[in-house]
Amino acid sequence: MDSNCSQHQSTPSNLSQPGAWEAHDLWTMISESIKDFAIFTTDLERRVTSWNAGAQAILGYTEEQIINQLADSIFTPEDRLAGAPGQEQQKALNEGKAEDERWHLRQDGSRFWASGMVRPLKDKNGTNIGLVKVMRDLTTQKQTEDSLLQSQKQTVDILESTTDAFYALDEDFRFTYVNQRAARLWGRDRDSLIGRHYWTEFPDAVGSESYHKHYQAVKEGKPIHYETISLLLEAWIDVLIYPGSQGGLSVFFRDVTQRKQAEEVLRLSEQRLQQVLSIQTVGVIYFSLGGDITDANEAFQRMSGYAKDDFVRGRVRWDELTPPEFMPVTQIAQQEYRTRGENTPYQKQYIRPDGSRWWGLFAGKRLYEDEYVEFVLDITPEKEAEQALLLSQQRFDLLSKATQDAIWDWNLLTDEIWWNEGFNELFGYQNQAIEPTSISWSGRVHPDDVERVVGGIHQVIDQGGKHWSAEYRFRRQDGSYAIVHDRSYTLYDQSGKPYRMLGSMQDITRRKESEVTLIQSEERFRTLASSIDQLAWIAGADGWIHWYNDRWYAYTGTTIEQMQGWGWQAVHHPEHLDRVVEFVQEAWRGNQPWELTFPLRDRHGQYRWFLTRVYPVKDHAGRVLQWVGTNTDIDAHKQAEELLEQKVRERTGALEAKTRELEEFTYVSHHDLKEPIRKIQIFSQLIRSESGEQLSDTSRHHLERVIQSANRMNEALRDVLRYASLSQPEHFEVVDLNQVLRAVLDDLELVIGETKAQLEVSSLPTLEASAYQMHQLFYNLLANALKFTATDQPPHIRITCQQVRGNEILSEPLTNRLFYQIAVSDQGIGFDPHQADKLFGMFQRLHGKSQYEGTGVGLALVRKVVLNHGGRVWAEGMPGQGATFYVRIPASQYR
Repeated sequence: MDSNCSQHQSTPSNLSQPGAWEAHDLWTMISESIKDFAIFTTDLERRVTSWNAGAQAILGYTEEQIINQLADSIFTPEDRLAGAPGQEQQKALNEGKAEDERWHLRQDGSRFWASGMVRPLKDKNGTNIGLVKVMRDLTTQKQTEDSLLQSQKQTVDILESTTDAFYALDEDFRFTYVNQRAARLWGRDRDSLIGRHYWTEFPDAVGSESYHKHYQAVKEGKPIHYETISLLLEAWIDVLIYPGSQGGLSVFFRDVTQRKQAEEVLRLSEQRLQQVLSIQTVGVIYFSLGGDITDANEAFQRMSGYAKDDFVRGRVRWDELTPPEFMPVTQIAQQEYRTRGENTPYQKQYIRPDGSRWWGLFAGKRLYEDEYVEFVLDITPEKEAEQALLLSQQRFDLLSKATQDAIWDWNLLTDEIWWNEGFNELFGYQNQAIEPTSISWSGRVHPDDVERVVGGIHQVIDQGGKHWSAEYRFRRQDGSYAIVHDRSYTLYDQSGKPYRMLGSMQDITRRKESEVTLIQSEERFRTLASSIDQLAWIAGADGWIHWYNDRWYAYTGTTIEQMQGWGWQAVHHPEHLDRVVEFVQEAWRGNQPWELTFPLRDRHGQYRWFLTRVYPVKDHAGRVLQWVGTNTDIDAHKQAEELLEQKVRERTGALEAKTRELEEFTYVSHHDLKEPIRKIQIFSQLIRSESGEQLSDTSRHHLERVIQSANRMNEALRDVLRYASLSQPEHFEVVDLNQVLRAVLDDLELVIGETKAQLEVSSLPTLEASAYQMHQLFYNLLANALKFTATDQPPHIRITCQQVRGNEILSEPLTNRLFYQIAVSDQGIGFDPHQADKLFGMFQRLHGKSQYEGTGVGLALVRKVVLNHGGRVWAEGMPGQGATFYVRIPASQYR
C-alpha cells in the first residue's frame, strides 16, 4: 500500500493525460488551503485518488490509509446496502453534481452528519476521469436540531424558557398561545392576539410560503420543518410546525439570518472555488525563467491581446512584454522562484501588440526544473480607479485649501471628523484644539440650536436622505458665536448603509447682520411711508409689488391680495394702461430712478392724476434689491395745466389769425416791392452796359452802390418771404433725417468743394416732422458753418445726435417724452457768448457786410422751424474756438 500511495502522490493513474500535472498541482494548491471542508477525489471506480487535510480531520483517515481504497467505506452500512454510493456517482455524472445531507462513518466507526456535494472531474477533452467530493461536518447542528425537536415536544408547558418564538393555533387558525419571544418579535401584545385569527391579524402573510406550509401541516398531519424569509420580520426564520393530536398547530420559529448570511458566504466561497477551477477569469501562463512563454489560457490571451498560436510557436516572450521600469520587480520574483519555488504576488504592466499597457497581479509556482505556472488577474480597472481616486483626493485637498469655507468629512462608522485648515482660520481654533468627533462639534453649537441641528442631520441619515443643510450659531475659539450655513452630502454603501458625510460650513454672520439691519430699516421706512400724504409701495427687483402703505388702500379701497404683483393695473385708467405697462416693463429692466404720470381710480370710481417717482435700492455691487415708489396727487396741477393749455390754444388761434394776415400782407408787400426793385436792377444794368464808359468814376461808383443795394434788397425780400412761409405745418410725416441731410449736401456741393470742407456725420434718426422745414433747418445751419470759417484752414463740421427723455430736461419734468438732440459743431470764428441771444433774431448780424455776406435771416429761419416742431435751439461758442448749434425736437408730434 505504501508503494501505491507513493505512486499516487507522484503520477496518479487517472491524471496521466497531457496537462494533468498542471491541474493536479492547481488542485493541490487549492484543496490543501481549505481546512474546514473534507475534499477528496476518486476515479470512476470510486477509489480515492487524493485526500486533503480537511478530509483527514473530519473522517480520521490519513492519506496513506485511504488512497486507492473505495470511498464507499465512509457511507453507513444501510446506505451502502441501499446503493447510495453508486446512486450518488451516477447522479453527479448525469446531472453535473449531486448534493445530499446524510449520516457518514469515520475510521473509528463513529457516525457524523454531513452535507456533501459531488462533481465530475474532466480532462481537457471533456471526458469524465473521476469525481470530486466536498463535505462539511454538520453533526453538532444536526444533534442540536434533533434534541430541540424532542425538547419542544416534551416542554410545551415551559415554552417561556426557550429562546425560540412559539405560538399555538386551534383548528380554525386562532391563537391559543403566544410566548413572549414571539410577541416581542412581532411587536404585538400577546394577550391581544389570543382568540384572534392568525391571517386576520397578519394579512400580509396570506399567500406566503408560511401560509401554505401551515395548511400543508394540517392536511398531512405530520411535522414540517422549513426556512423562509419572514415578511413580518424582514428576516430569515427557521420554522417547525407540529400538528396537534386534537387538531390545531404548534409552531416554533427563530431568526436564522446570521446563519443564512454565513451560508451565503459559504456559497460564494464555493462559487469562487468553482470559478478558480474553471480558470475563466484568471489568466494562466506557462513559462521559463529564460523568457519563453510556452502556453496561455483564453483569459490571458484576452488580457494580452495575443493569440494562442503566438505563445505555442514561441513568438511571445515575457521579457519583451515587460516594460523596462518593471524589470526590477520581475527579477525579484525570479529570485523567489529559484529559492522557494514560488513567488510573492506582485504587480506590473505588460505591453499589448498595439502598444497599450495593462496592469496584472502575478503569482506563480515552479512545476518542473525550468517550467513555471503563473496566475494573472487583470487589475487595470482597479489601478485606473486608484489613479482616479488619487487625482480626486488631490483635487479635494486643493479645493479644501483654496476655499474660505470650513470643509469637513465625517466617518459615520468611526465617528471621526476631519476638518480642513479653513475651519481653524474661520473660527480661530489652533491645530489639535478641537477633538475630531461629532460630540466635539455638537458641543460648540449654540444650546438653543443644538437640538434642531443635531436632530435634523440624524433625521436625514435615518430616512436615507442625501442632502442636509441648516443655519445655526457655532462657537468660535474666543467664545463668540458665528452664524453659519452648513450643508452636506451623505454617501451610502451598496447595502444602503450610510458610511460618510461630506460638508462645508460658511460664515454668514455679516450677511445675517445685514439682513437684520435691512429688516429694521424696512420697518422704519414702512412706518415713515405710512405717515406721509403720498401713496407708497415697495417692489422686488423684478417689479413684483409686495407692500403698499395705508394711504394706498384708503384711496383705492383695495386689499393687498388684490394689488400684489401686477394687480395695480386694476385701478389704472384703461386709456392709459397700455402706455403705463409698456413704460414700467422697460423701467424694471434698468437700474435708474424713473418718473411717470397717469390717472388712478379712487374708491368711488373717480380718476385723479398722480405723479409716481421710483428709486432703486441697490447692494454694494450695484445690483437692484428692490424698488421704492411714491404716488403724488397732481390732479389740481393737471387741471390748471389743462386750463392753461386751453388759454394758450385760444391765444394761439388769435395769433395764428394775425399771422395769416401778416403773411398775406407780406406776400402783397413782396409783390409790390419786388417789381420796382426789379426795374431798378434792370435799368441800372442797362446804364452800366450802355453808358458805363461815359460816366465819371464817381458816377460809376454810385451806380455800383445802387446795383448792390438793389441785390441786397431783393435777397432780403426773398428771405422775409421764406421766413413768413414757415408757418406751423398742418401735416407731419415720418421723415428720415439722413435723407434730408444728403439732399442738403447736394445743394451745398459747390460751396463744400470750393472751401474743401470736411464733414463728420453720425447716424440721424427718423421722426415726425415737416420734410421741407427740416431741409431749411439743416441748409441754414450748414450754410452758417461754411460761411463763418477761419481763413487759415478749411472748415471742419461735425454733426451728432443723441436721445434724451423729457424727465431729463428741466423744461419737461413731468413727461417721459422722447427727444432727439442734434448738434452741429464747427471750428470757425466762434462768437462772444454774451451775444448768443442775438444770433437767432431777424436781421441780426454780429459782423459787418464787408466781412461776411448775408441778410441775417438764416438762423431766424432755423429758430422758427424748431419752434414749429415744439423744440428748442441754442448755441455755444467762444471767439476763435468755433461754435456748436444745438437743436432739440421731439420724436413724435402731439396730435
